[in-house]
Amino acid sequence: MCALASLNQLRVNKEQNCNVQPDQRCCGFADTLPAQQRFAAVTFYQFVANERDMYDAMDHQHYTYMVMLRQSQSRYQSHWKHMCQEQYHTNVTLPTFDTWWQAQPDNWNFRKICGTRCQTVPKFQITRELFEYTLDRLKSFDHILLLEYWDVMLPQLTQSLGWRMVPNLHISAKASNITYPELGNSAWDSFMSVLDDALYEYGLARYQKIDTFVFSQDTARMLEQYFTKGRERGCENPCCAESCSTYR
Repeated sequence: MCALASLNQLRVNKEQNCNVQPDQRCCGFADTLPAQQRFAAVTFYQFVANERDMYDAMDHQHYTYMVMLRQSQSRYQSHWKHMCQEQYHTNVTLPTFDTWWQAQPDNWNFRKICGTRCQTVPKFQITRELFEYTLDRLKSFDHILLLEYWDVMLPQLTQSLGWRMVPNLHISAKASNITYPELGNSAWDSFMSVLDDALYEYGLARYQKIDTFVFSQDTARMLEQYFTKGRERGCENPCCAESCSTYR
């Protein structure tokens, strides 16, 4: 999104990869609406593409909000590969994918949109109330993109914003020259992604212009299991580990 905005003559801070603040949140350095409004009055930013933990307040008067969702497990694999790329030429032993994700927070996409309310919630213990809050928050976004539908959704986004098209996604030379560790033998834990999957299902329904949205039976069943059984895992922090595995 940073490159896309720059290509379309928006003013961006390329040195920081378009991140306004070191913690990658936007905007105002405080978790209140007045702080964001004061910040908006003295800066040129107008477009927020969610990447990290959002502030509790959203300033829809001054900012257009967008988020890109993708299949949850593939996002975790992407994060793991980023970590491998960063540490490939060091003396660090790269972990298998399953060793790595088991010490990551669950439902990465969801937690970023939930924002500050979910930062310290232990793994697998996000409540039904926090889920409803985050779903409502997602519904308030101006634009939701799904990575797996990039080719058809991006033209709609750029047209609505009056932007030009951009080249297709590509694999960097840095990524293609790396031999990654094995994925591992552990089965994927559905609790890691069920909330992400639910948000993705909503995003797809919105793209398909489904007027009355309800979750599929499988998603509704998995959500119920997460909310009723997740606490039994006994996690005490978001990564359920002494320390989180390295992201980047």
